[in-house]
Amino acid sequence: MELLSFLTLFSIFGVLTVVLRFVSHKSHIPYPTLLVLGGYITFQALNSLPIGRELTAFNFHDTVYFILLPILIYEIAFRLEADSLFGNLFAILLLSIPFMLLSTLISAAILYLGIANESTFPYIAALITAALLAANDPTAVVRIVEKLNISPRLVAILEGESLFNSIIALVLVSLALNVEITGNNMERELHFLEGFTLFVQLFSGGILVGLICGLLGWLLLHYSRFPLLRGIISIIIAYGTFFLAEAVLSVSGILAVLVAGLMLNAYSQRTEANSQHWLDLQWRWSANIATSLLFLMLGMSIYLPIFQNQWHIIALGIFAVLFSRAIIVFGGLWLHGRMAKKHKIPLQERIPLFWGGIKGTVTVVLFFALPGSLEYSYIIQAIVYGVVLFSLFIQAPMLWFFLPKKNCDA
Repeated sequence: MELLSFLTLFSIFGVLTVVLRFVSHKSHIPYPTLLVLGGYITFQALNSLPIGRELTAFNFHDTVYFILLPILIYEIAFRLEADSLFGNLFAILLLSIPFMLLSTLISAAILYLGIANESTFPYIAALITAALLAANDPTAVVRIVEKLNISPRLVAILEGESLFNSIIALVLVSLALNVEITGNNMERELHFLEGFTLFVQLFSGGILVGLICGLLGWLLLHYSRFPLLRGIISIIIAYGTFFLAEAVLSVSGILAVLVAGLMLNAYSQRTEANSQHWLDLQWRWSANIATSLLFLMLGMSIYLPIFQNQWHIIALGIFAVLFSRAIIVFGGLWLHGRMAKKHKIPLQERIPLFWGGIKGTVTVVLFFALPGSLEYSYIIQAIVYGVVLFSLFIQAPMLWFFLPKKNCDA
């Protein structure tokens, strides 16, 4: 893409984000929903112009994978605040780890059995798709939640669950993809022991790289007294960790950045208020810009014939996500209430927790990061498009109907 075209497009994106954020602020429509719609309309309007043809040839995969992904992963790790999550930690951890893994397996089984075509959609494809759709994103509903006088516990659970299960989903998809791609490169299916060994190597290697880079970043931040310099160091650590893990050592870059981000997050919460505020502001704005670009690109990449040709698969994906979500929220949290009666979550809070399983940033960024070489990528694309658009255009706008308008007792 030529520099002039790129600057023109960037200017259009800038105007769109400002206008759409204003519209979102004045209405109940979530910001990501408007971004997807704005991206699609903009692309259709520019399609007949030279810049539109350049957009068609634009490599979304490389842009997302190498530029946006490290920012979004690091910001997820940097957002964790132990103090605000501790009061609801038991429910949050149940929803985001064992229940989320159970939900992923249920969704994968429904997709695999529903499509019933081993040659075009093996179980590993169903597992990758289910893991993609397991991560919830509070970004789409935060503005709606902030406008209503609802239970602080409900807000904490929605946000806390999304943070933890986003991390789990990032790791699951990254490792499953690496195992699958390695098998494809070897032109044969990996045996269980080979796949498990590779899984352990990617997992342990990613953690080790993250620990080393996080320790290096900790030392650099400690001996850097200027907040601006600390911000620059944290950006270098985020990108440097990702490229070192992915390009040099061939281990999980996603896991490495998560670990490094968690370490620097721990340092940030112990440093002086001025530096902490600067780092928080820097990463909040970086993630907002990256997320806005991500949803605009999602809108630009929508291919309507997919919905006509693959509507039955899309419907299956939506059913799998909602059914598995219902199992863990209504069944799983019922068990949670039996075990911890003092912290029982009433039905009026479980309903918005069920409907608030919005699919957003993490699902979209992982979808764009999928390599085009996967034989079943078209089926995954159809399912992810359908579920994410259902989530943004139906679930998110309707969520405020299900939210209790008065504070519930914790």
